[in-house]
Formats: sequence, C-alpha cells, structure tokens
Amino acid sequence: MRSLDPTAQRAFQSGNPVVHGNRATFIWEGDSAPQLISDTTEWENRPRHFKRVSSALKTSSDETIWSCSLTLPRDAYIEYAFYNPISQEKFLDPLNARTVSNGMGSRNNFFYMPETMPSPFSMRRAEVRSGTHRYYFKLYALDTTLSLLPGATKEQVLTEMKGHLLAQGELMGTFSK
Repeated sequence: MRSLDPTAQRAFQSGNPVVHGNRATFIWEGDSAPQLISDTTEWENRPRHFKRVSSALKTSSDETIWSCSLTLPRDAYIEYAFYNPISQEKFLDPLNARTVSNGMGSRNNFFYMPETMPSPFSMRRAEVRSGTHRYYFKLYALDTTLSLLPGATKEQVLTEMKGHLLAQGELMGTFSK
C-alpha cells in the first residue's frame, strides 16, 4: 500500500468504523463509493454519501479511497449497511465483521460508540436462539399530536399523553427463526 491517511490505515487494519471522540468514520476502497444508510439517516430516505479522500490516494490495487463520517452521541449503538443507489441493493461493510439480523430476513453491520453501556434488550438479543419469540407493543389512540423532541423518555411521553387518550391496546407479534 502507498502511504495512506491514518484513518484509512486504521480502518484497513482494525475495521470500520474508525471512532474518534463522537465521530465515526467509514472507509471504502473502490472505483466508486456506495452510500451509508443507518437508523441515523432514516435508512434509504437520507443516505450519506462517501467523499473521495484524495484522487492521488490509492491502494496497491489502484483503487480509490473514500470516506464518510457521522457525528454521534458517545453512548450510541448504531446499525448500518452500505447501499448501491444504482442497483438499489443493501450490502454489508466488508471492513466490519460484526453483523446482526435486521428483522427483515437480512443482516446489518453494527458498532458501539465508546461510552455505550449494554442495555437489557441488547444483552437479551445476543442470547436469542432459534424458535418462536414474542414481542409486545403498546398502542395508543390520541386526540392530539404530541409536541415532544426526539429522545423523549417514556415518562415524558406518558405525561404528555394525559387527558388525550381515546383508546389503548396491546399487540403481540411472534417471530420464528
């Protein structure tokens, strides 16, 4: 390899993404770059584009190096995939071996930011084996639109709902591997 940018070098050695502080940088090697889609980009609704690191910066295979960065909370858990806008197909990041089922018959890559603490859901999800699993969802019909900011707590949502509840129910869904 020619002399690489330190971030690209780290990605090729340790994998994607390269996390520094609250910034996660993804590296891609190829003639053209995919788009990055994730829960932070509303998946295909707002894909992030890779930018050429340098037209002169190429690997020994003579491929161009591209990068894409996200600024994230330091305690975030992120699932993502790469997306080819021409074929409209998602595919896994070849520089990240960590994958998880996306619940739709395919897989996503994932990573944790440095200050992420395991949640009961992520610990339980890691232990999910084949068989039938049940998922419960609470449904609420309201007579108004709530004016909460993203990231509101359950308590904030319930407080804001008071006096506006028309009906409620619970839905149980099952999933089998």
